Amino acid sequence: MVRRIARMSAFLFPLLLCFHATAAVLTPDMLSALQAAVSGNATSYQQGLLFANNDTINRARVNNWISDREYQAAQKDFAALNEKF
Repeated sequence: MVRRIARMSAFLFPLLLCFHATAAVLTPDMLSALQAAVSGNATSYQQGLLFANNDTINRARVNNWISDREYQAAQKDFAALNEKF
């Protein structure tokens, strides 16, 4: 029984990691929103999109998928929106 659980775990753990990794995808809309945030003209929709996907933005920066400038712009908007709540 223990061996069976160990075999199942060995199969399921990498599979779960794959599903978790796909959640951290930067969509074209998110990339546009990041660029708009950098230039200071993000719409309220774009700000909301970045706010709702802050975890993905954080992962993107850690993995060097976005520049520090993009990250800082997103975090500035995140902090401002968070204060309003």
